[in-house]
Amino acid sequence: MLDEGLPPALVVGLMSGTSMDAVDAALVHVEPARAGKQVELVAFTETKIDAAIRERLRLVASGEPVPAAEICQLDIEVGELFAEAAMSAIREAQMKAEEVDLVASHGQTVCHISEKDETKRWNKPATMQLGEASVIAERTGITTVADFHVRDIAAGGKGGPIMPFAERILFGDGSDSDLLFLTIGGISNLTLLTRRGSVLAIDTGPGNMAMDLIVQHAQQKGFMKGEPFDEGGKIAGSGKVCEAVVEQFRNTPLMRQPPPRAFGREQFGEEFVEWIEMSMKQSDGRDVVRIADKLATACELTAVTIADAIQTFVLEAGYHPNTVILSGGGVANACLVSRLQEHCPGLAWVPSDAYGVPYKAKDAMGFALLGYAALHRIPGNLPQATGASRPVVLGKIVPGHGACA
Repeated sequence: MLDEGLPPALVVGLMSGTSMDAVDAALVHVEPARAGKQVELVAFTETKIDAAIRERLRLVASGEPVPAAEICQLDIEVGELFAEAAMSAIREAQMKAEEVDLVASHGQTVCHISEKDETKRWNKPATMQLGEASVIAERTGITTVADFHVRDIAAGGKGGPIMPFAERILFGDGSDSDLLFLTIGGISNLTLLTRRGSVLAIDTGPGNMAMDLIVQHAQQKGFMKGEPFDEGGKIAGSGKVCEAVVEQFRNTPLMRQPPPRAFGREQFGEEFVEWIEMSMKQSDGRDVVRIADKLATACELTAVTIADAIQTFVLEAGYHPNTVILSGGGVANACLVSRLQEHCPGLAWVPSDAYGVPYKAKDAMGFALLGYAALHRIPGNLPQATGASRPVVLGKIVPGHGACA
């Protein structure tokens, strides 16, 4: 928990995940002196990312050659988008920017290399999030914190997961029971806060990103219309899972890698979706794979890798949570949640809303807390989760208008 002597603050947390569908903005009231719940959600908004910008971001993230000028332009344009997202939350709360103390922006990840890979000429861990913090600070007038992952990498970590710091504050420290959190964003990740005070955090594997990409590729080819994702998992639920592909993938070295581990689009983006389709064709001996079957298989890959991580790193390690607290966009995928319940029947799967934290807003609220921590020089990483050599303060601070007066 936060030290009770710290001052209260109004903070906007901004988050856009690897699925690149929207910028989530959570305006929160942080009040460390308040007994019990130190963070209260004041307003939450979602600002859609335009399809054209999303495609440009996807191209940068895909690893295809992109001119440096395009990356520079996107950094500024995404900064403008994030600034507008911050203002939308402030307007939703019927407040003025002058009343807000801080903006904390995750930015839009376009590359996250958690460990070197000489076969790809990745000589060092590295990360890049677009959405220039100076633009956000200038447009809103509010001091802005951004670039949270890179300091952990500089300290020898994998740059994530970094949400456990915030989860401790939002939900408690696990002193009465083992608390297990599952966030299903573009990537899926688990956090275990044990009753003994220790922490386990691990990226389990794919989340929504692979399923979203399957839909978006179909839309680009004119086979589908509508939202750039499988709403509610309805299409996946109508498809047939290719079990051979699922079994092949769950036994790869990547999935047997112990924590700490962090994944991104580099593991579960375009190349992964291409692998799914190619492997399904080889397994079934077909030239064409139905979209519904690809989605069903991608959904099952997400479910089994989550279930395997829970079994291996939580239950077999002697921890005994009885509930999984769910957050992230995957909560709305009924097909995925159903598969999780089938794979782990001994656990209750409960959205974080039941604990006072809306599942869509949790990560944005978490970055608001990480920004608050940076402003007060509080380390935001947990070395046991990221593999860093020591706790470090995360983020870079850009002063707002008032600080420059």
